[in-house]
Amino acid sequence: MWKCNTWGGKGTCDFSNTTVSTPVAVPEVKASAENDHCNEYGDCHTCISASQGGVSCGWCLGGTLSYQGVGKTPYKCGGFAAGKPFNFTCPADFRTTDCKGYACDWSSQKCAISDNGQFPDAESCHDACSKEVTHAKCNEDTKTCDKCDQGSPDCNTAAFCAATCGKPHGKCNPTTGKCTTCDPAKDKDCSQVKTACDQECSI
Repeated sequence: MWKCNTWGGKGTCDFSNTTVSTPVAVPEVKASAENDHCNEYGDCHTCISASQGGVSCGWCLGGTLSYQGVGKTPYKCGGFAAGKPFNFTCPADFRTTDCKGYACDWSSQKCAISDNGQFPDAESCHDACSKEVTHAKCNEDTKTCDKCDQGSPDCNTAAFCAATCGKPHGKCNPTTGKCTTCDPAKDKDCSQVKTACDQECSI
C-alpha cells in the first residue's frame, strides 16, 4: 500500500496481482465466568441486590460456582436471566433473595445464625467450625470430611465439604426439569446436593 503514495514511489496503485494473506484467527469467546459481571461481587448482600441488563445475581452459599465448559471456579456470585437455564451449578445452596444462614466464629469455634451466612444450615456449619481444618475433601465411603492439602485433587475448603459431603445429591434432567438422585461415589458428574439441584433444574 505504501506505493500508492507519492512519497512511497510511483504514486500509482495496481492491485491486479495482490495475494490474499492468511486471516488472523479470532479468539474463541468462552462461555465462562469471564463474561459474568456478577463474579465481581464478594459478599452475599451486594450480590443478590445487583442486576444489569435483565441479568440478576445470585449467591452460592456454602460453595463455589462451576460453569459449563469451564468447570469449578472460585466465584460465589453468578448472573442469571429470568426463565433461562443457569450457565453454572452451585453444589450447595443458591440464594437469590436472602443471605440468612449460619456463620462460624473461628476463634471460639461456635456457630450462630447470621444474615450473611457462610453455611446454609447449622449442621454443615458445626461440622466445619468444630474442626481446626481449613481444607477437606469428602470421603464418599464414610460420608465424612477428611483433611487434605490445598491444591490436591478434590480438595476444597472445609466449609464447602461440610455443606455438601454426606448430603443427598441429584442430577438435573433438562427434559423433565427434575432432578434424579445420584451417588457421587459412583458418578463423577454427581456434584450437587439435591436441594440446590431441584432449585436450578426447575428453572
